[in-house]
This record gives sequence, C-alpha cells and structure tokens, in this order.
Amino acid sequence: MHPAQPELSPRDSALWRVGRNLQRFQSIEALLKLLLPTTKLVGSFQQIESQILQNKRAAKKASLGTLTETYSRQVLGPKQDAEEPEIGSEILFSFSHSIDATPEVLKQMRSEWKRLTKERNQLVHSTLLVYDLESNEGCIALCEYLDEQYERARVLIERLRHQEKARSLAASAFKQIHESGELERLLAEPSNDA
Repeated sequence: MHPAQPELSPRDSALWRVGRNLQRFQSIEALLKLLLPTTKLVGSFQQIESQILQNKRAAKKASLGTLTETYSRQVLGPKQDAEEPEIGSEILFSFSHSIDATPEVLKQMRSEWKRLTKERNQLVHSTLLVYDLESNEGCIALCEYLDEQYERARVLIERLRHQEKARSLAASAFKQIHESGELERLLAEPSNDA
C-alpha cells in the first residue's frame, strides 16, 4: 500500500515518489541499526552490555551497504553453532538471532538485500538521469519503476519489523527475569541432567 499522494503533475508525482522511496530506505537503515547490535552476543551480562554499546557505535557509522552485508552474513548466513563461552565461575550467556530456512530461500533473501542496496544507491546517484523528467512519458515510466521499488522495499521492511519485535520481546523477557532475581535462582538450582 502506498501513502496517499496529492494530485500532482507527472513530474511532481515522480519527484514525490523519489522522496517517498528515500524515506523508506532511511527507515530500513534505521531498523538495521537497531537490530544488528544485538544479533550475536556472548559473555557475562556485563560483557554483553559492553558488546551492545560497541556494536551500536559501529552500526551508527555504517552505510546501508555495510549494514545489509552484516545482516546477510549474521542473520541470513549458513546456520552456525553458537559460540560456547569459556566455563568459569561467572554466569555466561550466548545469544544469536538468525533466520532458519532452506539454503535456497536464504540465498534468495540475501539477493533481495543486495538488490535493495543497489537500487538505493542508483536512486541516489543515477536513476533520475536515466529518465526524461521533461516528458510526461519519462515521468510516468519513473513513477512505475519507483512504485515497484517501493513494494520490494516494503516486503523487506516488514520482515525487519517482525524480527525487531521478536528481538525486543525476548530482550524484555530476559531483562525481567534477570532483574527479578529469578534467573539467578534458576541457575543456582541443582541440574537434573542425569
């Protein structure tokens, strides 16, 4: 579904769509910057807090291309066993977030992210040069292209929103069980692994 557009000339309509699509790409970038810092964490509670801060600083400086490459590698990459923290006297955690799908589906999803980055870069750097914005036909063709692009980006941002919601719920539950002392109580109980 596209945001409501006022009655505009073909040229103004095309330029309105450019702005709409750029805003969509910025929203995707912002969601990736929110999601990626917590995608893979290992260590004590304090170490994980430090990793999150370090990851947030790195994500803040990253371009959309870097963010989508990181997302593809960490979330859409081949399934890897979680890192096993070294066993010691303190409580250690390992947390990772990934999508479990067939190799073919993951490959398709990685391809969609590459395409998104390429289309965003082309929109910023060259797409407007390809279309004749002085003619109604050129403007209409650009509008059609931008509407298709917007729809492809919509699918990806919806996936990100669902992933971020799941990540946020898991983090809230973990924080609640940790702050209540329930986590320490559970970890202190003898194990029945026999």
